[in-house]
Amino acid sequence: MFAVGEVGFQGWLFVSRFGEMQLLLPAALAAVLMLAQKDGTKPLAVGWVVTLTLAIMATTVSKLAFIGWGIGIPDIDFTGISGHTMLAMAVYPLLFSTLASQLPPLQQRLSVAAGFVLALLVGQSRLEIDVHSVSEVLAGAMVGAAVSLFALLKNSMPREISSPWLAVVFCGFFGASLSSTSQVNPHSWVTEFALMLSGTSTPYTRATVKRLQVLKLQPFQTSQPVPISFYAAVAFHPPRPNLPASW
Repeated sequence: MFAVGEVGFQGWLFVSRFGEMQLLLPAALAAVLMLAQKDGTKPLAVGWVVTLTLAIMATTVSKLAFIGWGIGIPDIDFTGISGHTMLAMAVYPLLFSTLASQLPPLQQRLSVAAGFVLALLVGQSRLEIDVHSVSEVLAGAMVGAAVSLFALLKNSMPREISSPWLAVVFCGFFGASLSSTSQVNPHSWVTEFALMLSGTSTPYTRATVKRLQVLKLQPFQTSQPVPISFYAAVAFHPPRPNLPASW
């Protein structure tokens, strides 16, 4: 990802909140309802909903696979698609395009570009607060961008859908949501679901996989076999870093 000047951990943590599910899903739903009101933009609304749903499913499956079974790509430090980055990329360009539908075409296209830029900043924030690797953020960016580009390229941009006061309403909603101290933690839901499906009691983590890699690359120099219980203890009792609640 690109290099951005230092804004401090708390600043990046605030930027990261622009990718939260409880912020973006209601905003996307409102935009879809606006698009569905006109015959000319109904295909755009349907295409957006379908592709966004598929992207959310793919992101969730990638997280379930790792948390429940340890399935990832260790060589590139990949443990699952970044949900914040994916949602930001999939929602902001189309949301901004809908809210700017009353503006001249050039300004509307600039609003779409602004949506992509904001999504990139969300992706960068996930790296800065150290909750995702580069490969996970890039995967989220590509999946989310595919949603937006598919909808925008397959259909013409919406025109005269919203009125200026709706943009004010959205700004108020975003402001109230971002200023709230209570946060939804979908990662905990995914973790509980993964444990239920896999039948394990402790989730796999990045630390778990790295420690298992070390064990495989550097076997113990001993004439006695290492008991299976030792590997299980290392795998299922890794150190627990203090991560933000939104991780």
